[in-house]
Amino acid sequence: MFMGFTPSPYHSVRFYYLAEEFVVGDLQEVDSPLRWDRVILNCPGDPNWDPQRPEVMKWDDVRKCIVGAIVTFVDDGRGSARTLELTWRVFHRCAGRLQHLGIQVALWKVRPPLQKPGAWAGSTFVVELASIKKSITQKKWDKAKRIVKEALHNLLENEGVFNYKTLESERGFLVHVAGTYEAINPNLKGYHLTINLWRKKRQEDGWKMATKEWDDYLMSIEDEDEREICRALGTAEHPEFVEAVPRFKADLKALNKFFESESPVEVPVRSKHVAYVVYGFGDASKEGFGNSLLLNDGLSIHIGIWNYASKDKSSNFREFRNVVKGIRKEGERGKLKDCFLFFATDNSRVENTLYSGIPLVNCC
Repeated sequence: MFMGFTPSPYHSVRFYYLAEEFVVGDLQEVDSPLRWDRVILNCPGDPNWDPQRPEVMKWDDVRKCIVGAIVTFVDDGRGSARTLELTWRVFHRCAGRLQHLGIQVALWKVRPPLQKPGAWAGSTFVVELASIKKSITQKKWDKAKRIVKEALHNLLENEGVFNYKTLESERGFLVHVAGTYEAINPNLKGYHLTINLWRKKRQEDGWKMATKEWDDYLMSIEDEDEREICRALGTAEHPEFVEAVPRFKADLKALNKFFESESPVEVPVRSKHVAYVVYGFGDASKEGFGNSLLLNDGLSIHIGIWNYASKDKSSNFREFRNVVKGIRKEGERGKLKDCFLFFATDNSRVENTLYSGIPLVNCC
């Protein structure tokens, strides 16, 4: 290490994983609860794909099952295996070998193996016969609900003016919750844009300007002092208060809808059933629409014509709304319960809306 440099967390992580390899030991050791013989790929599209199993798994040919495992989050570790006895053997092997290397293991904190082990790494998990589901604690759910409701109330009562530090802190917690509920990620964009609206190269809706667009904007300012002020935006300390971007209201309403239930939503991690969105009947044209969902009990088809309000919308809007309406209808019928849903699109605008929160106005 160079003089003046301090130890990096990289070194701690690196040597811990070396210790973890020592815990696993010889892969061919017959009595080891962590031994495995081969890696099996269980990928969508394979005729033998089983949605109840992981997509990549280490397989033990001796015990005919998925191998036991150890997972560490910062300084907290957990073990898993097929049976209760094997899980205890994983714990024993991990604790014994780590302590042999001088790594402290707090044995008094060890909890018995459970299928509902409680919160860990920000999420809670429930293992059932037909599925594995993830969620968050009731306390976190109530806090997220309160944050969204207060922000929506503040937006309506205070003309969209927010305290910067408060909004930044609340966004941080919602980003933490989004680690469990990935579906809310697009609707956090209103938080991101509002918090960063004071920086330079920002449009009125909060999105960044292209370099040429920013240069043209500066050149359009006749007053030299005002131009220098614009150039200096974002270099000083953040303001005490920020104004909401136009889309923030719609994002908060969507988040409020997501958190409206009294108890935390459970999201399937592995499911028993699979559904595919299948385009059919010309997809979504100017006059009409059609979509199909391939379910276990057959093909579900929806066709119709647009009303006058939707007919004049963009083709991107009609295409996305067409699929959303079909999926929502099947969900309301209970056909998508404990089900993997595959949705593929060749429309970049729809993809950006789903993953980046780029608006596709009034799509639902």
